[in-house]
This record gives sequence, C-alpha cells and structure tokens, in this order.
Amino acid sequence: MFNLWHKIISYISGLSAGLFIALCFSLMICVILFCTLKLRKLSVTASIVVSSILCSFLTVPLITSINAFVASRIEANARISTSSLAAEQKKKDAEIKALQEEIEILKSAELSMQSMSRICEMALLETSLKQIDVQKEPLTTKKGAGILADTIVEESLVIQAHDINAKFGVDLREVKVREEENTLYISGIKSKYIGSDKNITNHILSEIRKVELKGSSTTTTIFNSSADKELARQKEIDAENNFQQRLAKGLELKFMDDAVVKLAENFITAILSPLKKNIVFTKKDTGKPILEFLNNEINEKNIMLEALD
Repeated sequence: MFNLWHKIISYISGLSAGLFIALCFSLMICVILFCTLKLRKLSVTASIVVSSILCSFLTVPLITSINAFVASRIEANARISTSSLAAEQKKKDAEIKALQEEIEILKSAELSMQSMSRICEMALLETSLKQIDVQKEPLTTKKGAGILADTIVEESLVIQAHDINAKFGVDLREVKVREEENTLYISGIKSKYIGSDKNITNHILSEIRKVELKGSSTTTTIFNSSADKELARQKEIDAENNFQQRLAKGLELKFMDDAVVKLAENFITAILSPLKKNIVFTKKDTGKPILEFLNNEINEKNIMLEALD
C-alpha cells in the first residue's frame, strides 16, 4: 500500500514538473514573439532588453522545474531498480529455500533407510509359523514274489514339527533406483529370510521300515535292530539339517514373498514420496543402489545451493 501511494505521489510530481516546464517554454516563446512583433516596431533596443529580462525571470522557475523533473525520474528509476533487485533476491531466496528443503528430505530418507537397516537388511515382517515336515526316503525297492507282495520297499520315515518365529525383509544393497523424467523406477526388491528368535523342532517319529504292497493293501513292518535305530536317528538329523538349509535359503517359506515385497514397496514409497516424484516399481534391474542414489542427490543439491550463494 505504501509503495502504491509513493508511486502516485511520484507520478503527480513528475507530471506537474513536466507541465510547468512546458508552460515556462510557452511563456518564453510568447515573450519573444511579442517583443519581436510588437515592441520591435517601437524600438529594437527596448524589444531586446524587455525580452531578455522577461526570459531571465522565466529561466529560474524553468531550471528549477527541470531539476525537479530529473530528480523525480532518477528517484523513480532507482525505485524500479531497487524493486527489481528485491524481486530477484526474493526469487533467489525461494530457490535456496526449496533446495534446502529438498536436501533435508533426501537426508531424512537416507537416514531412515540406514537406521532401518544397520547391516543393509530391512526387517519388514515377523510371523509365527507351525508346520509338520514329513520326509520319506526309499532305501531299497524290489519286486515281490507275487504271492505275499507285488512290491517291497525299505524306507526311512521322519516326521518333525517346527515352531518358528520367522523374520523377513529385503536387502537394501540389492534395491536400485533409476530416474527418468521426474519418475523414480525402483527395482531389485526381493524377499529374504533374515532369521528367527525362536526355531524349535519337535521330533515326532523316525524309523526304518519295510512296506509291502499287494494290490490296494499295504503291510508295514518296523525294523528295531540297533543298526536300524541308528540309521533312523541319522535320517532324523539329516531331515532337520535339510529343513534348516531350505529355511535359510527362503525356499521353505516362499509363500511369504509377496507380502514382504508389498511391505517393502509401501515403506520405500513412504520414504521417497516427499520428493514429489512419480514412483514406479519394475522388474527391470537397472540403476544405482538406493543409498548411493540418495547420497548423490544430496551432493548435487548442495552444489546447486553453493552456486546460488
């Protein structure tokens, strides 16, 4: 409001000075014409003296008005220049603020991912699982005489119950980011079994037995010799080791993969959404590791910020 009032006063002042200058010039022309056309007929000397005196009197307000007009123009130009500089500075300050905010968002995203994963593994899901594992392994198979059995199979049978509190996540070192046209393409999200704080195995049954098949009927005989019991015990240990290996590789709990991947996508979306970029998850495994990408973005924004300072 103050600037508007100042502009109006400056405009009126400049206009008044301009009109007064025009008036002074008009009066001087009128004096010269009057003295030339009228007084010259009476006396040339009187014409020159009168015109000189009157023009001298008019010169004082004329020069004063010219000075006032020039001063008002200089002041107006200075005000315009100051206003322009202020607008440029305001724009620059806005750019600096925007860059600072973006840097803080990137640092927050980087810190969130690092704090969620001290060893680059992000735990996303923990669940309790109870399941029965049955492992049957043929040892020998032979044809029967056809009277008592058609087929005779000697096999090991191991039944175990597993009670597991399993933790799943993703390895951030495998997650990659590629940016194109304000869109972040995220790839490399894979479910990973991290471990468990409870992994109990209950041994229900382990035996070596003979199974005789005759048509649709089955006859089972359990071997109870020391050698058979020792073999059954070894098969029990092998079954347990086999299960734990499959568990560590994530093969035993593949049905959890989709849930873990979805949770990882939601987490990454929440962390990167303040960047105001489109986020697309893709199977195409290209780009930079996500932590490296965030660090590079921070460095680039800092360089831009230093250029504005």
